[in-house]
Amino acid sequence: SIKLIQSTAGDGRAFKRYRLTLSDSKNTFNSCILASQCNDLIDHNDLKDYSVIQLNNFTYHSQGPKSDSIIKHVTTDW
Repeated sequence: SIKLIQSTAGDGRAFKRYRLTLSDSKNTFNSCILASQCNDLIDHNDLKDYSVIQLNNFTYHSQGPKSDSIIKHVTTDW
């Protein structure tokens, strides 16, 4: 699933972030954030619910009790 979340930069400007739920049919990952440079995948409807993707690059970020995987590069064209 794809959920729009609003974030704010340090200067107070709002920008779009997307939280994704990813699954490989055995495991489900709920705390995945799409890097903002990949927003065009959703804006152009290349990435939508139930898309089959290849995850090329991600970063794991842990801050206190919350931890997220930041998705930096996704391939949707097969």
